[in-house]
Amino acid sequence: MEKNQYNAALESFDACVSEAIKVSQAIAGGKVASRLSWASILFTRLCNSCMSVLVIVPRSRLSRTDRQHWDFSAVASLIRNLIECYFTFFYLVIDPTNNEEWRCRLTVMELHDYISRLKMFRDFESDDEQLQKFEQLSDELTQQLVGTALFSSLPEKQQKKYLKGESAFLLNQDELLSRMGEPVGFFRGMYRFLSTHVHTLPMAFSRTGEQGRGLGLENDVEKRHISSSLQFAEHFVRRATREMIGLFPDAMEVAHISENPLHK
Repeated sequence: MEKNQYNAALESFDACVSEAIKVSQAIAGGKVASRLSWASILFTRLCNSCMSVLVIVPRSRLSRTDRQHWDFSAVASLIRNLIECYFTFFYLVIDPTNNEEWRCRLTVMELHDYISRLKMFRDFESDDEQLQKFEQLSDELTQQLVGTALFSSLPEKQQKKYLKGESAFLLNQDELLSRMGEPVGFFRGMYRFLSTHVHTLPMAFSRTGEQGRGLGLENDVEKRHISSSLQFAEHFVRRATREMIGLFPDAMEVAHISENPLHK
């Protein structure tokens, strides 16, 4: 792979991240309604993940210059985390059509949160004093859910799954992709590819050493994979930035950014 192709992908991603951070900073500190507060929280997390990517990819303005370490598997983990952050952002902030639906989604997420904490702290220490609090909060959220018409309209099997804290989302990835208007096939392929590296599945290590791959050395395979992943992530960062400006119209003017990069 040509050096300038990698550099071009990195430069474009960096420029996209810089604009996202400007928007995030322009919004910071303002008092907003609950739904918009989640937008700010998740968009900040998205920007933070982007910065972490720039720290570890070779030749970026944030990476070490004394030794370049090429590790696509590490990049893949961060990119997948970044993508999943956008999905949560879209699911919780952009997609809900009315307040009842949004409240139901948020409550399911909160219930999943407290049940997960309950299980985790119970594993650490079975008599942890925090367990009672998590049990109480989980019971309160359960009562809130079962009392809503939207949740009650779900199939009984699904209700049980959510009440057990087995899922934080009422919609799956493909359903969200459809609502986003994104191509399911391409996304699924990229997500599957990233996931093999996140979980150290055979595809991530079976050809270690070929063309210098997996050794931390500069090679065409690592550069090609990192470049395509940066381009994949950039698309969703740009989406999130456009959507944040839609939620906070003053952010564009305060951040002193142009519209053109946001419509790439």
